Amino acid sequence: MEHVSLAKYMHSLKGYTGKMANKILGRNGDFWQHESYDHVVWDQAELRRIVEYVLENPVKAGLVLDQGDWKWSFFNGDWDKED
Repeated sequence: MEHVSLAKYMHSLKGYTGKMANKILGRNGDFWQHESYDHVVWDQAELRRIVEYVLENPVKAGLVLDQGDWKWSFFNGDWDKED
């Protein structure tokens, strides 16, 4: 299997998902911001901080009043379960 850098993989993933999201939304142009927050998560505390940041984005954007109201949320609120 060929090694693909994280940056190259994310570029491809964001290109594809951006095109599909724009198609669904009937939009054109950039979908993703040019900044990148892609990095390695080293521990559970860092993962929790990042997940909470992502879940709070619709609230900060004024799309909902509470993160639990975002219908596309993926998080079930169960931090205590160990994998």
